[in-house]
Amino acid sequence: MSKRLKKFLKEADLELSTEKTKIVVFKKRRNKRRQRKWKWGEQELEEMDEIRYLGYILQKNGSDKKHIQNRKKRATIAMKKTWNVGERIFKQDYKRRMKMFGALVESVALFGAEVWSWNMEERLDRVQRGYVKWILGLDMTTLNYILVEEWKLIEMKEKALKRAARFEEKALESKKELVKECIKEKERENGGVVQEGKRARKRKKGLEEVRKGGTQIETGEEQERMTTDQIIEERRKRETEERGERIRESKYNIHYRNIAKEKLPKYLEGRMKWKDRRIRASFRCGNETKAREYWK
Repeated sequence: MSKRLKKFLKEADLELSTEKTKIVVFKKRRNKRRQRKWKWGEQELEEMDEIRYLGYILQKNGSDKKHIQNRKKRATIAMKKTWNVGERIFKQDYKRRMKMFGALVESVALFGAEVWSWNMEERLDRVQRGYVKWILGLDMTTLNYILVEEWKLIEMKEKALKRAARFEEKALESKKELVKECIKEKERENGGVVQEGKRARKRKKGLEEVRKGGTQIETGEEQERMTTDQIIEERRKRETEERGERIRESKYNIHYRNIAKEKLPKYLEGRMKWKDRRIRASFRCGNETKAREYWK
C-alpha cells in the first residue's frame, strides 16, 4: 500500500504531511486491534478507529452508527435555533415554519443519506416530530401516527430512502470509468457466488419491507428493477394503511377516526393566532380529552 502511495505522490509531484495523515484499517471482525506500526520514512503514522472524511464519519467496522448519531445531534441543534427564529418572525404561519425546517434542518440531518439511508433510520424522524409538537404546543405524548396523519408529514427516512435509490440509479447509468469500476468490484463473483455486502443486504431488506403487504408478489429481479418513485409510492401506501388501522383501533383518541381528512386541515393553512391554532390542534389530536389516559 505504501509503495503505491509513494509512486502516486511521486508522479503527481506531491508530498505527504505526516501530521495530518491518519490510517484506518477497515475490517468486519470485532477482536482487539493488533498493535501495528505504520511508518512513513522516519515518521510514525497514527492508526485510528474512525475518521471524518468530507463530513462523513468512517468507522473501521463499516458501521454508520456514529455518523447518524452525529447527524441527529447537529439536526437537534439546528432545529432549536430554527424554532427560535420562527417564534420571533413566523409564529402565526405554520407553513413557513415547516419550510424553514426543510431548508435549515433537513439539509443537515440528511447529509450522506445516499450511504446510510437503507438502514431505515427513525432517529432523525424524532427531531421532525418534536419540532412539529413544539411549534403547535402539543403534548410530547401525542401519538406519532396521529401526528403524521394530521399534518401529512413526509418523514425524513422516506426522503433519505428516495435520495439513496436515485443515487444508485444514477450510478448504474454513469459513464464515468471510476464509477463503473466500483460497480464491477461490488458485483465481482468469488468462486461463482456473488459476495453480498452489508449495504446490499440492507437494500434488499428495504425492498422487501416496501413490498410487504402488497397485492402482488414480485420476484427478486422485478424488485431490483423497481424505480425510485415505485419504491416510495409502495412504501407510502403501506404506511398509510397501517396508520389508518391504528387510528381506527386507537384508545388514546377515539374521535380522530371521524375527523381525519385526506388533505391538510384548513386551520394549518395561512396565518392564524398561535393560541387559536394550538387549541384546535390539541383538541383534534386528543391532548384535551380524558380518553388519552385510558390506562389509568
